[in-house]
Amino acid sequence: MNEIEALLDLLPRLEDPERSFAPIIQEPGVSGRTDSRDELDAPWVEWPKVLDELSSAIRASGLIQEFDWMSWDAEALRYYEDPALLNTADLDIVGKLLTLHVSIDQAVTGHLAGVCSSGHMQAVLLRLRELVRMDR
Repeated sequence: MNEIEALLDLLPRLEDPERSFAPIIQEPGVSGRTDSRDELDAPWVEWPKVLDELSSAIRASGLIQEFDWMSWDAEALRYYEDPALLNTADLDIVGKLLTLHVSIDQAVTGHLAGVCSSGHMQAVLLRLRELVRMDR
């Protein structure tokens, strides 16, 4: 249970209304490309450390499931689009959602930033917190 609590401890940082999960950085004379040979300014995205911590905490939580998450994407979308449905999710569904999001993020850079920016990840974690409290 300590691993789940560590995951839930990230919530205040994820709920910060001032946080940007994909800030665009542009510094005059600095390029985000490491292979750049020109002096053009090239903006880049700087991923906040909390996203790495979130991914690690989800993996360590014991909630990751072995299932065909790619074929479950349409079902996951229902929980994304309908917060009322998410509020009825059980621990199995929460685990599937967390599995799906960290798995997609491995293939699609920035997915976790997107679900955090939308508030969906925070809603999933709030549901997890509610389920953990009900279990006590």
